[in-house]
Amino acid sequence: MSKRNLLLLMESTRSAQVAREIACRIAARGNCTLTGLHIEDLDFPSEVTKESNLCQNLIESIQTGHTDQADVKDAEALLTSQDIRFHEKTLIGPKYSLLAQEAESNDVTLIGREGNFEEQADDAKEVISLMLQYRSRPLIITPPEPVEGNEVLIAYDGNLKSSRAIQIFVLLGLAEGRQLTLLCVDTKKKTAQAKIDSINAFLDQHEVSATTEVIESRSNSRDVLAERIESTRPSIVVAGARGTTGWRQTVFGSTGDYLIRHCPVPLFTSP
Repeated sequence: MSKRNLLLLMESTRSAQVAREIACRIAARGNCTLTGLHIEDLDFPSEVTKESNLCQNLIESIQTGHTDQADVKDAEALLTSQDIRFHEKTLIGPKYSLLAQEAESNDVTLIGREGNFEEQADDAKEVISLMLQYRSRPLIITPPEPVEGNEVLIAYDGNLKSSRAIQIFVLLGLAEGRQLTLLCVDTKKKTAQAKIDSINAFLDQHEVSATTEVIESRSNSRDVLAERIESTRPSIVVAGARGTTGWRQTVFGSTGDYLIRHCPVPLFTSP
C-alpha cells in the first residue's frame, strides 16, 4: 500500500480534539504522513501559537497499538520505526481557501464539525459544505464527543457518491482490522439486497468481509439510518455526500445533509 497522507485541521473545539485522536490512531498504523494544520485569522493572527501536543498524542497512539514498540523512548526513532512522517504548519488567511489548497495534496482531511458551518469573515461560508461541494478529496468529520469501538457502519444506497466513498475508504486501508457492517435501506427488500450484493463483490476483490444488514422500510431512509446509528453507536460511519446545487442552498440530499451536520459519531464521506 502506498503511503497515506493525512491532513488534520487543528482547532480548539471539542470536535477538533476528537479529529486529532482519530488522526493519531490512523497514523499509528504506520506508512503515513500526518500534517497538523493551524489556520490563523487574517485580521486577528495569534502572537504565539500554543503547543498542540500532537506529536505526543501520536507517540502514545503508536505505543498503545504496537506493544513491541513501547520500549522505544526516542520520539524520532519511534516514528521512523513505523515509517511515519509528522509535521505541523501554520497559515494565515481565509480558512476555506487555505484548507482547500492544502487538502488537494493529501488523501483525506480530518476536521471537527464545530465552528465549520458558521459564516467566515471572508466570502467563504460553511467550510465543510464547500469542501464537499468544490473539492475532490474525502473528509472525516468528527462530532464533539469521542466514540470507542471497532465497528464501521457503511451506509450504501447504490448511488455513485456512496460507492466512491466505500472505494476510497477501502483503498486507504481504513477498513483493515475493523468490524464492517454494510447497511442498505429500501422500500423493497429485493432491491436493497441487489445493491448489497453489488458492493459486496467489490469488497471481496479486496479481501474485505462485511456483515450485511438489509432493512425494508417505507419510512424516510434518513430516520432509519439515524435510529440505527443512535442505537448501536459505531466507531465511524461511511457514506457518500449527494450532489450539490446553489451557493447559499447547498443540498446533499436529506440523508447526507443529516449525517454531515448531525451524525453523533465520526463520518467518512466523499464528494
